[in-house]
Formats: sequence, structure tokens, C-alpha cells
Amino acid sequence: MISCFFFFQGNAGAQFGLGYMHLAGFGVERNHKKALNYFTKAAEQGSAEAQFHLGSMHARGVGVSLF
Repeated sequence: MISCFFFFQGNAGAQFGLGYMHLAGFGVERNHKKALNYFTKAAEQGSAEAQFHLGSMHARGVGVSLF
């Protein structure tokens, strides 16, 4: 729950971590839409890791609608 506290404080690292947890299903149910949302929030704050995963998800069509 510490990650959730930092997420709501706007911590890009926590947002990235929650995104990765939802992408991979670590400790939570796998949810690509939530992962995309968390990665977007972190990427907007300049997280290079989040930007990479966000781009990768878009390139593969994971969690996004293609049409």
C-alpha cells in the first residue's frame, strides 16, 4: 500500500511500479488498461521507463484499441 500512497502524491516511480504490476500481474489481477493509465501518468512526468513501456504497449496494441 505504500506505492498507492506515493502514487497519489504524484510520484512517477510509484506510478510506473503500479503500471508494471498491472501489466505483468504481480500482486494484482492483470489489467492492461490500468497499466496504460499508470504508465501514461508516469510518462507525463518524464519517466523514461514508463515512456518505453507505453510505446511498447501501443506498438503491440496491448491495452489500446487499434480502431
